[in-house]
Amino acid sequence: MEPIVKKGLLNTLALIIKAVKKDDNNALRTIGEKAIQQASLYQDKDSISIAVIAYALSKLSHRCDIHCDDAWMKSKRAVIQNLHKLQNVLRNDLFQKYKPQIKLLLKQIGQMDKKLGLYIEEVIEKSKIKKGSAMHAQGISLGRTSELLGISQWELLDYMGKTTLTEFVDEEIPVKQRIEFAREIFGL
Repeated sequence: MEPIVKKGLLNTLALIIKAVKKDDNNALRTIGEKAIQQASLYQDKDSISIAVIAYALSKLSHRCDIHCDDAWMKSKRAVIQNLHKLQNVLRNDLFQKYKPQIKLLLKQIGQMDKKLGLYIEEVIEKSKIKKGSAMHAQGISLGRTSELLGISQWELLDYMGKTTLTEFVDEEIPVKQRIEFAREIFGL
């Protein structure tokens, strides 16, 4: 893993933990969008995984009925604990443990509530498609985007045909501005 990607992931995880503690679904959604921009810049699957996690958690925190019971609080604490473990895996360069930890976290999010299990699976799948559309809008090819996200090009095209996201690209962003944006994301 490239050091700059690692640093970006660690910063993103810290922001996710802070937002989950506050039940701030808007912040989680914004964090997911920034993670997709990072993924588009470096075309790495690790940033995509973090973006999907942020999006799924934003959807969960948005549902008031989850906030109202003790199961959400227990689950939230466990998710925060696993987010910290993920940070430690990255800090200690234990990259062989990164993907299993991501899978565990996604599974845990899916099991936060029995009635939400199927909902979260759907949210995770839809978030991949939505984030893929955003990556494609930033100039990543359809084939590369579908490969990075593990979704079919047909799913991506179907979603993009229903949204106008890619129609509002006014102009190309200059390289210098993209580099400045990347530095801002990674705190350089």
